[in-house]
Amino acid sequence: MFAKINYKNNGGIMSQIELFDKMLIVTICSLKGHKKCQVELSRVRDFLLKETEKSRLWLYIDGVQIDPKNINTNLLSSSKFVILTNALVGG
Repeated sequence: MFAKINYKNNGGIMSQIELFDKMLIVTICSLKGHKKCQVELSRVRDFLLKETEKSRLWLYIDGVQIDPKNINTNLLSSSKFVILTNALVGG
């Protein structure tokens, strides 16, 4: 049996589980393979902006290409797949 522990936070009460930020898995694909990074939701926007600018990677959220400057916490918290990949060119 697990005990629920409550903490006071700015006049409100939050459970122990709410103290931990949600983690988001970001998959970074390259010609050498792919790696998965686990990033806190509160830091993922800055992480994605830095990675896309540094490596010129494209951002896909749930299969849709998104401009990293237009993402927000609501979009990220509801996403299932976050992928950074090299530019895709086809014809």
